[in-house]
Amino acid sequence: MQLLPRVRVVEADHQAVGFCITRDTELYQLYVSRQSRGSGAAVALITDAERRLLADGVKTVWLACAIGNDRAAKFYERNAWQRVGTMINLAKTTDGTFPLEVWRYERLLREPLCPDLRVPQGRNVDVSTFGKPAATLTRPR
Repeated sequence: MQLLPRVRVVEADHQAVGFCITRDTELYQLYVSRQSRGSGAAVALITDAERRLLADGVKTVWLACAIGNDRAAKFYERNAWQRVGTMINLAKTTDGTFPLEVWRYERLLREPLCPDLRVPQGRNVDVSTFGKPAATLTRPR
């Protein structure tokens, strides 16, 4: 599966500050730069991913979270994801695959997804696909 069409980038002041990749029924990658944490960028990315997966017919989405990454775990839980256990994730490296035990999170997708309730008050967050706007999530002041 080619991942490039499944990539979204979030920008601030014309700089990429985070990205998200979906793969099949998985939220495969989610990253936001340290200086952009708390800005609404991660919320915008995860909401966009959930909407795209729902539009693709996915009913339950999952992700792998590194065991001990409590900051990420709390973020997922605040955004309606549930830790369902641990699993072995086969991480691909240049030397082959590496088995890594991770927390597995899942979220049931159904309408309506309410991103306007999860973006910090008074913020606009733009999500784009290689410079082309994909979504703007705004919560009024």
